[in-house]
Amino acid sequence: MAASQLDGSGRGPVRQDLDLGDVLSRIADELGLGWGTVLGLVVPTLLVLVVGVTLTVLLWRRTRGAPSNSTGADLFEGRVVTVTTAQGSRGQAFVEGSWWAVRTTGATLQVGQEVRVRAVDGLVLLVEDPDMHTTRDEGEM
Repeated sequence: MAASQLDGSGRGPVRQDLDLGDVLSRIADELGLGWGTVLGLVVPTLLVLVVGVTLTVLLWRRTRGAPSNSTGADLFEGRVVTVTTAQGSRGQAFVEGSWWAVRTTGATLQVGQEVRVRAVDGLVLLVEDPDMHTTRDEGEM
């Protein structure tokens, strides 16, 4: 350490107040970069980083309270779907952009029939006739 950098007591370096320009200048000197490289590479990179973090925070704040639109099994329960193919108590329905196997424990399924999803068992929607569901609930009252 040079003597000019020590304080009067010889105990440590003299504290200097640095601004952003001094810091960037020292970094550029230490890396052997000129101001052209700093202004052409480092400043735009920092600008993109700041803008990216700002947009990420704004989007996170906007969507953190929004309801989930995932395709979890609980989102299907209670939904009315249309049977597209049927063979006895089994069939298929096109729900949320994909084909699902459907199965009923009651009467046989008919093509075009609207059924209510009662539960999800793996990749199979367990369904029932929506009219039976309403009637059974009214009978239990």
